[in-house]
Amino acid sequence: MKQTDGQFYREMWQTDEALRSCSSEAKGLFAQLIFVMHEAAPYSCLSLRDGRPLDAAQLSLLTGASPRKLCRLIEELENAGVLSRNSWAQFFSV
Repeated sequence: MKQTDGQFYREMWQTDEALRSCSSEAKGLFAQLIFVMHEAAPYSCLSLRDGRPLDAAQLSLLTGASPRKLCRLIEELENAGVLSRNSWAQFFSV
């Protein structure tokens, strides 16, 4: 994926029906995940800048959500079709 300059596109955020169907709490988490993934290596992955994967405790600290809340909100985003999980799927079983 090509790395962007980090611009946040208000129109895309406001017109995405899947995202609009989610709770405000889930939308806030999604924004925080975007910011984490923008700084990650590889780009757009939930990992640290040095490429190490994030564990539940680290992601909880970065987002301010408990691991249980992370699980619930990520499931909400996934069920709405906003995001999908791959190799980190087992991370969110709380």
